[in-house]
Amino acid sequence: VTLYPKSPFRAEVGYYNASNQVKMLEWVNAAKLLDAWLAEFPENPLRPLALLDRAICHYASNELPETLAKIDLLEAKFKDHMVYPRALNLRGDVQSASGEIVEAETSYLEAKRLATAQGDMGTVAEATTQLIATEVSLEKFQEGAEFYDDFINNHGGHYLEPQAVANGLPALVNVGRGEDGLGKMEKMIIRLGQQKNADLEKAVTTYANNYIENYKDSGGAQKLVTRLKDWPKNEPLPAPVRAWLLITSIDILEEPKYYKDPPLAQINVSFSELMEMDKTELAPYPLQRIIVYLDGRGKSNDLIPFADEILTREGPDGKDVALYFKSASLAASGDTANQAKAIAGFTEVINKYQ
Repeated sequence: VTLYPKSPFRAEVGYYNASNQVKMLEWVNAAKLLDAWLAEFPENPLRPLALLDRAICHYASNELPETLAKIDLLEAKFKDHMVYPRALNLRGDVQSASGEIVEAETSYLEAKRLATAQGDMGTVAEATTQLIATEVSLEKFQEGAEFYDDFINNHGGHYLEPQAVANGLPALVNVGRGEDGLGKMEKMIIRLGQQKNADLEKAVTTYANNYIENYKDSGGAQKLVTRLKDWPKNEPLPAPVRAWLLITSIDILEEPKYYKDPPLAQINVSFSELMEMDKTELAPYPLQRIIVYLDGRGKSNDLIPFADEILTREGPDGKDVALYFKSASLAASGDTANQAKAIAGFTEVINKYQ
């Protein structure tokens, strides 16, 4: 584009350069390139794609009114274009984020209808996944269960399947199909545990909340603790999954509304199992729970390796908690050099909140 400004392929190359930035999640760079492209090529056939990409950038930057403005422009001029159903899905996402659930339902339904007619099954799968969640939000549980079945029957294996299963679990619980949904969710959690950076916390929390609801008339929380201990034994259990099952069990055992007198022996056994695991395979939250547990038992020196595991990782997750408890441990050591490190650590934590 720069070397050959008069090239007949300038528009195409310019658009795909910008689009690649969208695929790489480089929202700021993509937005600048797309704005320049849209201004320079107002009549180019790729304009509908560029408008959708620009809307996606707005949405990723939480610029919801601007997102809708781009979608409205695309709708006004390119309603028959193949990307229009994708734009409707995005409109539904904006409406959901704004609490306009009924309007979101309408957008997703139309996206699903149009994408089905086009044979664009990827967009159909996205719309169906969102419709499951939308129907649950509207307490239309039977419809939610039907969309869940639609997804499982027609889009099984799609990358959105774990999300669809999680979205559908409340619907299945409320229409008397809880065991079916919970069994499916267990398999999805194991699958997620084999993926890097999967949101296991959300998946396990969704499973636990719906398990308790499904068995609320027969001691749901206590039943769940047993289930977490006896997780499907015919499936290999990834370490991250095992860690989240232990943490979820501990959270329930410590919850006063489920246990008036927390079963301390059972809690201690769960923490012991957790601490025996490879620290590098634990998410920040389980590591934080171990740190607080050890501090509460007066084992401040033992918590330092778990704090260091968090502190040596990229990203901010759990670092304030880890640095605070490590600094407290160093301060209590009586060693002058350690106390200087502790002061530096406390100062760093304090500065973040000033």
